[in-house]
Amino acid sequence: TGVQTCALPISDPARLRALGAWADLLGDPDRTYTTWPETRHHPNGALEWPSPIFDPDLARFQGWLYETGWIIPFDWSAWCGTDGHELIRDPAAVARADGPDLARILTAAVRSERFSTGAIEEAFRRGVIQAALWRARELGEAPM
Repeated sequence: TGVQTCALPISDPARLRALGAWADLLGDPDRTYTTWPETRHHPNGALEWPSPIFDPDLARFQGWLYETGWIIPFDWSAWCGTDGHELIRDPAAVARADGPDLARILTAAVRSERFSTGAIEEAFRRGVIQAALWRARELGEAPM
């Protein structure tokens, strides 16, 4: 379980619809969400590796995920190597995810960026984030 900053449970249809609404903005599999500046070469021979520059929509989305409690505290690193292995790599597996799975997928993608530069870009390149957004929309619109 995780601490949520939103009063609605993760599986609440209204909460899923709010997440799914991002699919219109970030659901395009062909869109690029990060750019990479060139590596800087310093006169002393040192190299300065660039950090990605996030598309403003992606930056806004990441903030929204934190603000609305979609980024949950759990051992996402261990989960990625066990139960979540398929979910974070295969958009087809995401199509079977539930609300808590979507929170874990998004948490793993966003939090892993802090430890592995380009992790979010990779999740988009694989189509996992887009699949999570479309799945949230589907779950949010499903009859109760």
